[in-house]
Order: sequence, then structure tokens, then C-alpha cells
Amino acid sequence: MRFSGTITALITPFRNGSVDVEGLRHNVFFQLEEGVDGLLVLGSTGEMLSLSAKEKATVIETVIQEVDGKIPVIVNTGAASTSDVLEQTKNAKKMGASAALIAPPFYVRPNEEGIYRHYCTVADEGGLPVLLYNIPKRTGVSLTLPIVSDLVNHPQIVGMKDSSGDLSFISHLLFEQSDKNWSLLSGEDMLTLPILALGGDGVISVASNVIPAKVCQLVSALRDGQVHIARQLHSSLMPLFSALTLETNPIPIKSAMQLAGMAAGDVRMPLMPLHESQKESLKQALSQTVHA
Repeated sequence: MRFSGTITALITPFRNGSVDVEGLRHNVFFQLEEGVDGLLVLGSTGEMLSLSAKEKATVIETVIQEVDGKIPVIVNTGAASTSDVLEQTKNAKKMGASAALIAPPFYVRPNEEGIYRHYCTVADEGGLPVLLYNIPKRTGVSLTLPIVSDLVNHPQIVGMKDSSGDLSFISHLLFEQSDKNWSLLSGEDMLTLPILALGGDGVISVASNVIPAKVCQLVSALRDGQVHIARQLHSSLMPLFSALTLETNPIPIKSAMQLAGMAAGDVRMPLMPLHESQKESLKQALSQTVHA
């Protein structure tokens, strides 16, 4: 299985303190209508660490039911221990997930052998294709070139989402693994253009929660070799891409969705809503992007 195109990292909408199931269904329907290529649930955008086990199951089941096999559903099953990741991956498999997205164990800071064995154990026993997730700013651990080069030889490890922002690392990785049948996906909207230009396969996007069609157009232009069009699209989307980094993800994207009249709700503590000045900047960026 190879993942490519525009994959939306879905938010988890809340209403009155609980998961807004109907709102989630509406958001998924919107994504399908706009033509995205896949969905990711329970990522950092989906506030996974703020959800109970029961809430996680509700989100997974709701999205998979609403998608009804039309596009892949990837579930973030990352955790601080291998046993937890394995259990969550097996549960996602039972519920019908297409793949698991897994970051290195956070907080415990394992060495390279520990990271390698962690991934191999889950890939061997979890029952799902695995996408590596390189996001050192949240985990405190980087996936290095030697580790990734070894892991992509595993038949169940099918690609990687990279949120490191390190284009040198990505360039070397794509060059060295060009003969492998695996996917390299941007984890940063602002870097979709350069990563796909280097040979990447797509993006797991935050912005596409609110502007999926425009992100799809950007990715399609790059994949079709229409670089000039892609640059124009990237320029028109830059104000929103930038505004979505005003605060910790998913604070800005949930605010943007509220402004667009979509189901979102507030973020859960300890995250806090945007300040009014930030909301005004986000509103201007969203307006510029929508009318571009």
C-alpha cells in the first residue's frame, strides 16, 4: 500500500465538553466532497493525548463508518511505550483502519536500537502497514537517516510523515531510497511545495481541514509537473499556512474552522484558545485564502 496526495489530519470537534460525533461526520463528509485522498485521525491535530480510550474508539469508528471504504483512514497509534502502541495498533486494525502512523516513543528518549526494535515489533505484530512519523519537536527524538534507511526495508513499513523541517535530511532520504516502493509525506503545509518538488508523494495537511480543495489543487499541480501553477497556489495559501502556526497546533486550525462555520469547538486544556489579536490575524489570512 502506498499513500500519496492530500491526506487531512482531522481535528476532533467538541461540543459541551464531549466529542461532537455529528460534527465529525459533517467534517468527514466535507472532506470526501472536496476530493481528499485520505484522512488521519488522532494525530496532534486531533488532540489524541487529550482523549480517553473510549473517545478515541468513538472517533475512529465514526470516521471509518462515514468514509465507508472510499479513501484510506490512517490512525495515529503513537505512545510512550511499545506495548501501548502495539495494543492501540491492534485495536485500530480491528476497527478497520488502513494504516498506523507512529512517532518514536516520546518522553522516554530511547536510543537508536530501541527505536528500531520498537518499530519492528509493532510492524511485525500490529497487523497494519506502518507510517513512520518524524516530529522531533514533540517527541524529543529524531529519526535519523540510518534508522529510516533500515526500517524502510521492512515489508510492513510503507512510508513516513516528516515534520522535522529539515530539507537536507529529506533530500538525502529521497535520493538514497529512490528505488523503494514507499511514501514520503510532508507533515508541514508550508513545506509541501519543496518536499514534493524533491520527489515526495503528498502531504498530511492541517490546512486542508478548512480548505481541502485548494490543498488538493496544490498537490495535484506539483504531481503533474505544473510548477508555475504550484508556485502561484503556494503563494496564495502562504498567509493561511503562516497563520496556522500562530499558536500550538490545533489551536489555530480549530479557530479557523469556527470562523468558517464548521464543527470544531474549543481545544482541551492545557491548550488555550487564541487571543483576540491572533484571531483577527487568522481571520484576515483565512479571508485572503478563501478569496484568492
